[in-house]
Amino acid sequence: MVAALDVGGLGMDAQVSITARPEPISLDPRRTAVVVIDMQNDFGSRGGMFDGAGLDVAPIAALVQPISRVLETARRAGLFVVYTRQEHNSDLSDAGNEDSPHRIKHRRMNIGATVEAPSGIRSQILVRNTWNTAIVAELEPRQGDVVVSKHRYSAFFETSFDTILRAKRINTLIFTGATTSICVESTVRDATLPLHCT
Repeated sequence: MVAALDVGGLGMDAQVSITARPEPISLDPRRTAVVVIDMQNDFGSRGGMFDGAGLDVAPIAALVQPISRVLETARRAGLFVVYTRQEHNSDLSDAGNEDSPHRIKHRRMNIGATVEAPSGIRSQILVRNTWNTAIVAELEPRQGDVVVSKHRYSAFFETSFDTILRAKRINTLIFTGATTSICVESTVRDATLPLHCT
Protein backbone atom coordinates (compact mmCIF):
# COMPACT_ATOMS: atom_id res chain seq x y z
CA MET A 1 0.00 0.00 0.00
CA VAL A 2 2.76 2.46 0.80
CA ALA A 3 4.13 2.11 -2.72
CA ALA A 4 1.24 4.31 -3.87
CA LEU A 5 1.91 6.91 -1.20
CA ASP A 6 3.48 10.24 -2.13
CA VAL A 7 3.04 13.18 0.20
CA GLY A 8 5.56 15.51 -1.41
CA GLY A 9 4.37 19.08 -1.13
CA LEU A 10 1.59 18.33 1.34
CA GLY A 11 1.28 20.42 4.48
CA MET A 12 2.14 19.22 7.96
CA ASP A 13 -1.50 18.41 8.72
CA ALA A 14 -1.97 16.29 5.60
CA GLN A 15 -4.00 13.13 5.74
CA VAL A 16 -3.31 10.61 3.02
CA SER A 17 -5.98 8.33 1.62
CA ILE A 18 -5.12 5.01 -0.01
CA THR A 19 -7.59 3.20 -2.23
CA ALA A 20 -8.36 -0.16 -0.65
CA ARG A 21 -11.18 -2.64 -0.15
CA PRO A 22 -13.58 -2.77 1.58
CA GLU A 23 -12.96 0.96 2.12
CA PRO A 24 -10.21 3.55 1.64
CA ILE A 25 -7.55 3.84 4.35
CA SER A 26 -6.64 7.25 5.74
CA LEU A 27 -3.39 7.85 7.55
CA ASP A 28 -1.27 10.64 8.91
CA PRO A 29 2.30 10.17 7.60
CA ARG A 30 3.70 11.76 10.79
CA ARG A 31 2.04 9.03 12.88
CA THR A 32 2.68 6.08 10.58
CA ALA A 33 5.50 3.54 10.68
CA VAL A 34 6.62 0.89 8.23
CA VAL A 35 7.71 -2.21 10.12
CA VAL A 36 10.12 -4.65 8.45
CA ILE A 37 9.87 -7.97 10.24
CA ASP A 38 12.91 -10.27 10.40
CA MET A 39 14.41 -9.70 6.96
CA GLN A 40 17.66 -11.15 8.25
CA ASN A 41 20.27 -13.53 6.90
CA ASP A 42 19.09 -16.50 8.97
CA PHE A 43 15.76 -16.48 7.15
CA GLY A 44 16.42 -15.07 3.69
CA SER A 45 20.04 -15.66 2.72
CA ARG A 46 22.11 -18.58 1.51
CA GLY A 47 24.12 -19.83 4.47
CA GLY A 48 21.50 -18.75 7.00
CA MET A 49 19.46 -20.90 9.37
CA PHE A 50 16.63 -21.72 6.96
CA ASP A 51 19.05 -22.55 4.15
CA GLY A 52 21.11 -24.76 6.46
CA ALA A 53 17.96 -26.59 7.55
CA GLY A 54 17.12 -27.38 3.93
CA LEU A 55 14.32 -24.84 3.58
CA ASP A 56 13.93 -22.88 0.35
CA VAL A 57 14.93 -19.26 1.03
CA ALA A 58 13.93 -18.09 -2.46
CA PRO A 59 10.43 -16.91 -1.40
CA ILE A 60 11.91 -14.70 1.33
CA ALA A 61 14.75 -13.50 -0.92
CA ALA A 62 12.07 -12.54 -3.49
CA LEU A 63 10.64 -10.07 -0.95
CA VAL A 64 13.80 -7.98 -0.85
CA GLN A 65 13.19 -5.84 -3.94
CA PRO A 66 9.49 -5.13 -3.24
CA ILE A 67 10.32 -4.21 0.37
CA SER A 68 13.17 -2.01 -0.86
CA ARG A 69 10.69 -0.09 -3.04
CA VAL A 70 8.25 0.25 -0.14
CA LEU A 71 11.02 1.62 2.09
CA GLU A 72 12.21 4.05 -0.56
CA THR A 73 8.70 5.46 -0.92
CA ALA A 74 8.09 5.46 2.84
CA ARG A 75 11.30 7.36 3.57
CA ARG A 76 10.55 9.88 0.83
CA ALA A 77 7.13 10.40 2.42
CA GLY A 78 8.66 10.88 5.86
CA LEU A 79 7.33 7.70 7.45
CA PHE A 80 9.14 6.20 10.42
CA VAL A 81 10.90 2.89 9.63
CA VAL A 82 11.37 0.12 12.18
CA TYR A 83 13.17 -3.17 11.63
CA THR A 84 12.96 -6.23 13.84
CA ARG A 85 15.48 -9.02 14.23
CA GLN A 86 14.79 -12.32 15.95
CA GLU A 87 17.97 -13.03 17.91
CA HIS A 88 19.20 -14.46 21.18
CA ASN A 89 22.03 -14.21 23.67
CA SER A 90 24.96 -16.43 22.72
CA ASP A 91 24.22 -18.69 25.71
CA LEU A 92 20.53 -18.87 24.65
CA SER A 93 19.48 -17.71 28.12
CA ASP A 94 16.62 -15.75 26.55
CA ALA A 95 15.41 -18.60 24.32
CA GLY A 96 13.32 -20.33 26.97
CA ASN A 97 13.85 -23.53 28.92
CA GLU A 98 15.02 -26.67 27.13
CA ASP A 99 11.43 -27.96 27.02
CA SER A 100 9.79 -24.65 26.02
CA PRO A 101 7.94 -24.54 22.67
CA HIS A 102 10.20 -21.78 21.32
CA ARG A 103 13.38 -23.70 22.14
CA ILE A 104 12.00 -27.01 20.83
CA LYS A 105 10.94 -25.44 17.51
CA HIS A 106 14.36 -23.91 16.91
CA ARG A 107 16.43 -26.82 18.22
CA ARG A 108 15.98 -28.76 14.99
CA MET A 109 17.35 -25.72 13.13
CA ASN A 110 20.47 -25.69 15.34
CA ILE A 111 19.78 -22.48 17.25
CA GLY A 112 23.03 -21.22 18.78
CA ALA A 113 25.26 -23.45 16.66
CA THR A 114 28.54 -21.97 15.48
CA VAL A 115 28.68 -21.73 11.69
CA GLU A 116 30.77 -20.07 9.04
CA ALA A 117 29.15 -17.14 7.27
CA PRO A 118 29.50 -16.90 3.46
CA SER A 119 32.36 -14.42 3.94
CA GLY A 120 34.25 -16.98 6.03
CA ILE A 121 33.77 -15.27 9.39
CA ARG A 122 32.58 -17.14 12.50
CA SER A 123 28.89 -16.71 13.21
CA GLN A 124 26.08 -18.32 15.22
CA ILE A 125 22.54 -19.26 14.28
CA LEU A 126 19.94 -16.81 15.66
CA VAL A 127 22.52 -15.15 17.93
CA ARG A 128 22.69 -11.35 18.19
CA ASN A 129 25.62 -9.39 16.79
CA THR A 130 26.43 -12.05 14.19
CA TRP A 131 26.11 -12.26 10.41
CA ASN A 132 23.18 -14.64 10.86
CA THR A 133 20.93 -12.07 12.52
CA ALA A 134 22.05 -9.06 10.47
CA ILE A 135 19.44 -7.51 8.18
CA VAL A 136 20.04 -8.63 4.58
CA ALA A 137 22.50 -6.23 2.96
CA GLU A 138 20.05 -4.91 0.35
CA LEU A 139 17.70 -3.70 3.11
CA GLU A 140 20.31 -2.38 5.51
CA PRO A 141 18.80 0.13 7.95
CA ARG A 142 19.62 3.79 7.39
CA GLN A 143 20.25 6.66 9.75
CA GLY A 144 17.02 7.47 11.58
CA ASP A 145 15.65 3.94 11.29
CA VAL A 146 15.24 1.89 14.45
CA VAL A 147 16.11 -1.80 14.91
CA VAL A 148 14.24 -3.75 17.59
CA SER A 149 15.82 -6.93 18.90
CA LYS A 150 13.30 -9.61 19.83
CA HIS A 151 13.61 -13.11 21.23
CA ARG A 152 10.14 -14.45 20.39
CA TYR A 153 7.86 -14.20 17.37
CA SER A 154 6.09 -10.97 18.35
CA ALA A 155 8.01 -7.70 18.25
CA PHE A 156 6.00 -6.59 21.30
CA PHE A 157 7.07 -9.40 23.64
CA GLU A 158 9.61 -8.12 26.19
CA THR A 159 11.01 -5.46 23.82
CA SER A 160 11.12 -1.68 23.57
CA PHE A 161 8.85 -1.67 20.49
CA ASP A 162 5.73 -0.37 22.24
CA THR A 163 7.69 2.38 24.03
CA ILE A 164 9.31 3.48 20.75
CA LEU A 165 5.94 3.70 18.98
CA ARG A 166 4.36 5.64 21.84
CA ALA A 167 7.27 8.09 21.98
CA LYS A 168 6.78 8.83 18.28
CA ARG A 169 2.97 8.93 18.70
CA ILE A 170 2.64 6.25 16.01
CA ASN A 171 -0.92 5.00 15.57
CA THR A 172 -0.71 3.32 12.15
CA LEU A 173 1.57 0.40 11.28
CA ILE A 174 2.30 -0.92 7.80
CA PHE A 175 3.87 -4.37 7.92
CA THR A 176 6.33 -6.04 5.57
CA GLY A 177 8.73 -8.92 6.08
CA ALA A 178 8.80 -12.60 6.82
CA THR A 179 7.24 -14.81 7.55
CA THR A 180 3.61 -13.77 7.30
CA SER A 181 2.24 -16.82 9.10
CA ILE A 182 4.52 -16.55 12.12
CA CYS A 183 6.44 -13.42 13.14
CA VAL A 184 4.49 -10.92 11.03
CA GLU A 185 1.13 -12.29 12.14
CA SER A 186 2.20 -12.53 15.79
CA THR A 187 3.25 -8.88 15.79
CA VAL A 188 0.12 -7.74 13.93
CA ARG A 189 -2.11 -9.55 16.42
CA ASP A 190 -0.29 -8.05 19.40
CA ALA A 191 -0.49 -4.59 17.82
CA THR A 192 -4.28 -4.78 18.10
CA LEU A 193 -4.23 -5.34 21.86
CA PRO A 194 -5.48 -2.38 23.95
CA LEU A 195 -2.06 -2.13 25.61
CA HIS A 196 -0.56 -0.95 22.34
CA CYS A 197 -3.36 1.29 21.07
CA THR A 198 -3.10 5.07 21.38
